[in-house]
Amino acid sequence: MKIIIAGTSGIKKMEHIDSIRGIAILMVIFVHIAHTISMVSKLNPILFLVTEYGQLGVQLFFVASAYTLCVSAESRENEKNKNLKFFIRRYFRIAPAYYIIGIGGYFILTYLVPNYSVLKFENYTPLNICANLFFVHGFVHKTANNGIVPGGWSIGTEMAFYALFPILLYYTKKATNINFKYIFVAFFLIVTATQLVSFMLFKDKINMNSFVYFNLYNQLPVFFLGIAYYFLEKQRFFNYDIKFDFIQFLWLTTLSLGMWAVSLKLNKGYLFTIIPIVSALSFIFLINIFKKSSNLNIPILKRIGVLSYSMYLIHFFFARSVSLFMLSKTKQELNQVLVLIVLFIFSVVASYFIAVLSEKYIEKRFIRIGKAITEKL
Repeated sequence: MKIIIAGTSGIKKMEHIDSIRGIAILMVIFVHIAHTISMVSKLNPILFLVTEYGQLGVQLFFVASAYTLCVSAESRENEKNKNLKFFIRRYFRIAPAYYIIGIGGYFILTYLVPNYSVLKFENYTPLNICANLFFVHGFVHKTANNGIVPGGWSIGTEMAFYALFPILLYYTKKATNINFKYIFVAFFLIVTATQLVSFMLFKDKINMNSFVYFNLYNQLPVFFLGIAYYFLEKQRFFNYDIKFDFIQFLWLTTLSLGMWAVSLKLNKGYLFTIIPIVSALSFIFLINIFKKSSNLNIPILKRIGVLSYSMYLIHFFFARSVSLFMLSKTKQELNQVLVLIVLFIFSVVASYFIAVLSEKYIEKRFIRIGKAITEKL
């Protein structure tokens, strides 16, 4: 998908966002391959930490999503029934593939091959299925949130953010029209509020992959950073040398990894309310790097980014079920790094080609239906 901004200076293609989405899905596949290998053989501690960081590819998706939603909303600022059309477009973009590949596909897989499935068949209760159909599974419980569709928590959190997005955009725009520096105040208030809730109510319940970690309230600062990035970019806040972006990205990523290591060593799950925020800050500079260096935006990476949503839904089958089956048939001890690389390449390639079919027969068809509906409103 090429994102187009219409403005007084003409038309600008933001193809670097596709590259960013490509990186995000590669990070996610990388960590899930590592999880599969760890089911057979305990990973080296350093390798474990590096691969675990791939989970934050979801936060990279969140930042890019919030930013592009702002771009799209501003280009349709004078559109009639804009909020209703926004929800319709988002629904037909997300729901069909989620229902067909996610709920339907993994239900069949779990029923047919329970030993190699990502999920448990008993998770498919009427309540859990309905929660996923209506995208409220992030507010039900863990078996609904991440037990009907693998990785489904991020889709539920994203859809919950969509419900808040028009309000957040309206008040952020209103505040920045007075003084763009209010964006920093808003970010500080959101982080403070979410941290207070975490500390007062969920201090002993937060950990990586916990229900509280997945919840929108814990991920809201990440989304807001995407909104803030959009408004700061409009003020030319990031017009500096690319070396500065690289330095900021490097030290913030190092800080995230350090906090992760400390959390694992000291068993301090509370840090996982902070790590996504620090990583999201680093991702803003990563986006800048790809924006300023067109050589990084290679065609295959951009194409993977275009297919990233379907690849996200599909890859669990290859990264978990097929990979676990392959590992279970191997009797000899294998080099973990080599296995990781081979299974990663296999899962990326296989997911890519299935995603091409999904794009053609599911995504594009239902996007056209959504477009036809909005054009009549």
